Amino acid sequence: MTQDPIETTQSNHKGQLIRWAANYDRLLSVITLGTEGRIRRRIIEAAGLSAGERVLDVGCGTGTLAIEAARRVGPSGRVNGIDPSPEMIARARSKAHSSGQPVEFQEAGIQSLPFPDHSFDSVLSSLMFHHLDGPLQKAGLSEIHRVLSPGGRLTIIDFTGHGPLLHRVASHFSHDTEDRHAHSGSHFDELALEAGRVGFHNLQAAPFKPRFLTIFTADVGPHD
Repeated sequence: MTQDPIETTQSNHKGQLIRWAANYDRLLSVITLGTEGRIRRRIIEAAGLSAGERVLDVGCGTGTLAIEAARRVGPSGRVNGIDPSPEMIARARSKAHSSGQPVEFQEAGIQSLPFPDHSFDSVLSSLMFHHLDGPLQKAGLSEIHRVLSPGGRLTIIDFTGHGPLLHRVASHFSHDTEDRHAHSGSHFDELALEAGRVGFHNLQAAPFKPRFLTIFTADVGPHD
């Protein structure tokens, strides 16, 4: 069996671009001790998705969360996923086809989302924001705010602090040395500060299971 190379590169999107899609799924399975499916379902529950909603998964990776979101919103809803890595998008499309879920995946960066204003009711992002430097986080949050409808919701799941040994292994494969500090506990303080600056309301960060994850939520005001 041919395996994707374990490689991360700096993309023109100014974030970490992961080119090892198949091995990424395997690594997540190891990190989560085979509970990734349950974690993704908990994310969907925490995001409060309901039938008929329009959902965007930013940094969708290999598409697992977006596919789960599509099951929740049903045929009357719509799910899109974006990722700057062509390898991730190719694998996500293959997985969506196998699952029978009509998720639209496309290659794009968070700083320039290819959607009109107010296109979505909910934006999700899991295990992605720690890949971004400060300016790219700010640009991404501004773009997410733009594409959310009034009253729309943002849900981010990311690593907390240093995490367990397997998380540190994942960090080793996913980052250049100078970027590993992004896993520090201040990550969510900075995220909340920037989210508030671009116009988000009701900013909250809370522990999420497993214990090495944190959930960050915010929403767009009803008249934004």
